[in-house]
Amino acid sequence: MKEILLAFNKGSATLKVAAYALGELGAPRFQLTLDMASRQVDGRGQVPEELQAFDPDQDITDIVALIACHAAGPDGHLVAMAHRIVHGGHRQAPEWITDALVNDLEDLEVMCPLQQPPALEVLCHLRELWPEIPHLAVFDTAFHRPQPALAATYALPASVRMQGVTAQGYHGISCQHVLRQLRARHPLQATGRVLVAHLGHSSTMTAVHNGRSVATSMGFSTLDGLPMGTRCGHLDPGVLLYLLEQGWNKSRLTDLLYHQSGLLGLSGTSACLRDLLASDCDSARFAVDYFCYRAARMAASLACAMEGLETIVFTGGIGENLPEIRSNICRRLAWLGVALDDEANTAGREVLDRPESRCRLLVVPADEAGEISLQCEPLLAHLPQTVLV
Repeated sequence: MKEILLAFNKGSATLKVAAYALGELGAPRFQLTLDMASRQVDGRGQVPEELQAFDPDQDITDIVALIACHAAGPDGHLVAMAHRIVHGGHRQAPEWITDALVNDLEDLEVMCPLQQPPALEVLCHLRELWPEIPHLAVFDTAFHRPQPALAATYALPASVRMQGVTAQGYHGISCQHVLRQLRARHPLQATGRVLVAHLGHSSTMTAVHNGRSVATSMGFSTLDGLPMGTRCGHLDPGVLLYLLEQGWNKSRLTDLLYHQSGLLGLSGTSACLRDLLASDCDSARFAVDYFCYRAARMAASLACAMEGLETIVFTGGIGENLPEIRSNICRRLAWLGVALDDEANTAGREVLDRPESRCRLLVVPADEAGEISLQCEPLLAHLPQTVLV
């Protein structure tokens, strides 16, 4: 019987689950992706028949319970579950999940309310159903913890900064997967100045130099940086003070910033870039151009942070699958020597740059679940014999 790890990645718009045999981590036995917006299910690999036909309108906790029941298959034994946790506070490495850790992670929900609460809901539900199975947490913020103080500090009084009000950084697991792929396939780029453009319903850009996070677009919360599906991205805080003066309360502001802004707020029609690209509406076209304009501005800023730009890696649902967005962004960076091969871009190849480009342009498919499984390997070598509390 093979020992099986089940990895969960609950994002702002998707639930991704993958099963791995210990000793074969990184190569899934099966993968499932549930798109929470379209309610579509995509399965790959040795997906049991029961999982290919489950109802995506079920409650999310019922879905994960069904998946966990069938994860091991006829030749396996489920020995552990791993979870992507967006905000891990000060933690820099995966940890076994305990009640105390869950309490700490719940205190961090205010910084990422679209991701942390549903991920913890899935985690806690599975712990209740299978209390004998240990769980691990892998943290998005961990990769960014060593960032230099100049990048992580806000110009606020020490009394505020001492409360933990510093830039955190997210999508760190995705960045670590990109670096792992670069080391394997493009080793010269892996040690250079790399811009990781994780573009999706939630989008970030991260400057990586010598394999370390130097600066990133998101800050204290998951609101900062690039405009996203329904989140505003960078915003003058004076806007919030103005709205407070107009009588807005915390609940109304939270809904505005997390659910009504971004591409949805700009277009008035959709939070999905694919839909906006297909639309003839002026507001949809403006939303697309705004996203690409902001992405190019952020790329130039992060190039400054790492004192150069040698490689841009596109990843995430938008970065991997929408050549029009890659083209729009790269065109705005031509002054930095970025030269995109239009044919390679349209064909969706791995390498997108022309020979004269001063910057290598790559597409690396996101695989956060695979990265989660590999990061858990050292801990899985010493599975706990008793239930952690």
